[in-house]
Amino acid sequence: MDFQFLINLGASGVLGVIGYFVRENKQEMKEIREGLAAFRLKAAEEYVTSADLKKIEDYLIRIEALLHTKADK
Repeated sequence: MDFQFLINLGASGVLGVIGYFVRENKQEMKEIREGLAAFRLKAAEEYVTSADLKKIEDYLIRIEALLHTKADK
């Protein structure tokens, strides 16, 4: 066998292994992106927004002020 043939065979083997891992990582990244998109949708549906949190904080401040006026009487 020729020395150049062995080099080509080794290089094609190494590149084949590298290509396999790149393809697997690409598929895994696609799955991670899909999972992240699903999580963002779920979080947007179930959790309180900052505007809602501000409204709740305002209500609590008003209740606290009313309790302080009642306690002073």
